[in-house]
Amino acid sequence: MKLKHNILYLSILLASCSQNNPGTDQNNQTNTQAKNQSLLQQINNRDIGINFKHDSGFSDEYSIYEPLGSGLAVIDYDNDGDMDIFFAQYGRKSNESKLYSNNGFKFVDVTQSLGLSGITDLVFASVADFNNDGWQDLLVGGEDILQLWENNKGQGFKLSDKIKSPAGKQFFTGATWFDYDKDGYLDVWVINYVDDRNGQKCLLSNGMQDYCSPKAYKFLKDLFYKNNHGQIFSSISLETMNILNMPALGVVAADFDNNGSQDIYIANDGQTNQLYLYSDGKFKEVGMSRGVAVNLMGESEASMGIAIGDLNNDSFPDIYITHFTGETNTLYLNEKGYFFDKTANFQLTKHVRSLTGFGTVFADLNSDNILDIITTNGSILVDADSTNDNRLSGEPVQIWLQGKNEFIYQQWATQLNNNVGRGLVSADIDNDGDVDILINNNNGEPTILKNSSNPDSWIGIELICNNRFDYGAKLIYNKSNNEVIYKSIHTDGSYASSIDPRVQFYNPKDNDVVEVQWLSGQKSSINISELNKNQYNDIRCD
Repeated sequence: MKLKHNILYLSILLASCSQNNPGTDQNNQTNTQAKNQSLLQQINNRDIGINFKHDSGFSDEYSIYEPLGSGLAVIDYDNDGDMDIFFAQYGRKSNESKLYSNNGFKFVDVTQSLGLSGITDLVFASVADFNNDGWQDLLVGGEDILQLWENNKGQGFKLSDKIKSPAGKQFFTGATWFDYDKDGYLDVWVINYVDDRNGQKCLLSNGMQDYCSPKAYKFLKDLFYKNNHGQIFSSISLETMNILNMPALGVVAADFDNNGSQDIYIANDGQTNQLYLYSDGKFKEVGMSRGVAVNLMGESEASMGIAIGDLNNDSFPDIYITHFTGETNTLYLNEKGYFFDKTANFQLTKHVRSLTGFGTVFADLNSDNILDIITTNGSILVDADSTNDNRLSGEPVQIWLQGKNEFIYQQWATQLNNNVGRGLVSADIDNDGDVDILINNNNGEPTILKNSSNPDSWIGIELICNNRFDYGAKLIYNKSNNEVIYKSIHTDGSYASSIDPRVQFYNPKDNDVVEVQWLSGQKSSINISELNKNQYNDIRCD
């Protein structure tokens, strides 16, 4: 069990209250609102050493690709316990993707020194240790580019030839790593979008050129690679699996039906979403019959980002999808492998129809052991009134804190700067136990939101098996008051991004118990008294 470096921030709240005071409830509500309003504080990027700016590659061609970039990834490339940050770059104006080394929430640009210079045309970045050597590697993709960068023990990255990108036009928008055959090595599913080479032009009502819908283009084929013990990846034909080409923008792997195998869910832009359940050695598409292909009205929506997690702690992962302006985002509650659109039931239909959502995650923002929702938004259509270099309109970050049978919209979050948000990740960047938020903005600088909830007592856990994070493993936290919390290990979801694979539990008691269900099927149980509080603990399989 290895202990990780941590920085603990202490805060003291002095309050007096009386059970008999009729103003107590109102005072408590006021205090809670004030505390929530200071949850996330926007950091000046220059103050912490980040000088990255995304370039959309705007051109007179108005390619549908331009407004879609880009995502980002957190990766502990040097195994020092701090999450480093990789920003994916799309445009070609002498700009490039950047990797920043994290040194106690101060960052140093190590792109050139680690051999990652000149990488552009990217939409997504995804993190996994593909060869089980204990060092996280980086998969990136975008327009006609799919590259696997192998980590050389934290000393640098080298371009690997173990994954081959197919010939012809490609526009890769995301990936998920998962061990579908349970051989101990992570396989990878890469999603693809559309071929923009048809010369079609779309116009606004005033005659100004705009970006076309994906329906105007040929849909491209996803890729599925089997990992052969870290030596080479072999392509698995999707035609034999009856998988249709779709304009895909989001993908996640999870055990959606609790049968012990990893399934695939894909969010498509304007087409039905797809759920592939894995059983008996094959994937079967069941999105429509399982209730997660369309919304409650039976409509396909323009799906972008995906959040996954167990919102109601019933052991089945739920799904939240961000959508295009004019649509609501959609919450699918998973009831024993079947999904139901509960967006309206949980008060999530308001405040979203005028916005276009992209990156989104379930994250416990206020450290109360209940998952909340955060979403970044940004227009994808040309702003006819725009007079600056950015053709697209900035939109606010949105936060919903989970209450009892509802999500409570946090109006204060609209005070954060409006941007054309795309990729979003949740990560404990300063190792203080709460979850920070990072956003890559189209044609703009990133947004760094530091969480200041400062939990007094917490447990951080890393699940390690086969010398790497055990993607797909599950944690069942049994509290002494009979409350049960379910979490899983993954880095996928959001939009074109890779999140922190570590998990946190708050206000732990010594007689609480954590059960681990490893992806292999092995199970183990650990008393909280065996773990160190207020830091991250490695738990390893046998």
